Amino acid sequence: MTTVQRDAILARNAAEMDALLAFIDALPPEAFDKKFAGDSHYETVADVLAHLHAWHLARESWSVIAAQGGIPEVPAEGYTWRDLDALNVKLRDEWRSTPIDELRGRLVDSHERLQDAVSAYDDDALADPTLFPWMHGLPFGRYCLMSGGEHYLWARELIEAGLADS
Repeated sequence: MTTVQRDAILARNAAEMDALLAFIDALPPEAFDKKFAGDSHYETVADVLAHLHAWHLARESWSVIAAQGGIPEVPAEGYTWRDLDALNVKLRDEWRSTPIDELRGRLVDSHERLQDAVSAYDDDALADPTLFPWMHGLPFGRYCLMSGGEHYLWARELIEAGLADS
């Protein structure tokens, strides 16, 4: 069994998480109190970390519902992909009062669970657009990369730009 795709997803997710954490850990303490400049759903470093964690939790809930024989509402109950802005605001607001250290720890934990989910499948399954019909043709492996490594890179760039402009 070949795992080129699986190994690539795991490696990219891990590398981008490591880069994000190194970037966050190198920030001066006052950076965590700064509000980003501009008009964005994400106003602080904590908002961005909460966003990443919340999307990990969404993926986990989809998997639980599917494993119980249900069909998850993707991206969330009462929301479609066209409602993504409103959903992201709701997710941000749910985590607003969570301290940054707690968010960082939760993100690390949910990242590990994402990696475990990827590890549970071989390349064929990760690339199969029909594996989970509720993903509407998006291969699970592609989603795990989008919500993992690609999302972590986006977060690092957003934080960097937000702090530079504030």
